[in-house]
Amino acid sequence: MSEVIPYLQMLSDTYKSMGSTRTMYDILLAHGRHFTPAKRPSKVPKMKIKECYANATRLALSYSNLTYCEGFALYAGLFPVQHAWVVGDNGVVIDPTWSPVGVEYFGIPFDEEYLLSAMKKSNYYGIMDNFQWREFIEHTAEQFIYKGSIENASSPKESQPHQASAINFTGGFVI
Repeated sequence: MSEVIPYLQMLSDTYKSMGSTRTMYDILLAHGRHFTPAKRPSKVPKMKIKECYANATRLALSYSNLTYCEGFALYAGLFPVQHAWVVGDNGVVIDPTWSPVGVEYFGIPFDEEYLLSAMKKSNYYGIMDNFQWREFIEHTAEQFIYKGSIENASSPKESQPHQASAINFTGGFVI
């Protein structure tokens, strides 16, 4: 059972009660997907804590088979927090920041072109937690979302626990 989705709904309702009409949380609820958590592969080093946006960006831009994702994740025993990670084509999370990895990941996979554009405009890593967020309100979110195939990602209604598939590494970060 998801702990992230009810949390996002509560945040959306709170902001709407203060006059917001469309929130980041609404976008996540409408376009987000669950991704399969898995232990970080041994050949992917643990990267600097509290730099999830930079860590995920570096991996996504370095390897064409990884997709940058941003949303909320749940670390065991805590409440959901904004977070960034990458996924392979199989939908399995590779989280270079947290150790151990989270127990639930819910977010939006972003197109690489949009990720680069957002970084150039803002001079910051991350998309949803900076001024770029306004573009979601002013335009449709669909134009920024990764359109490639990610097998084990599911919408909130379709989400089921998945068995993480093995990821083979052959030197460096080649996945």
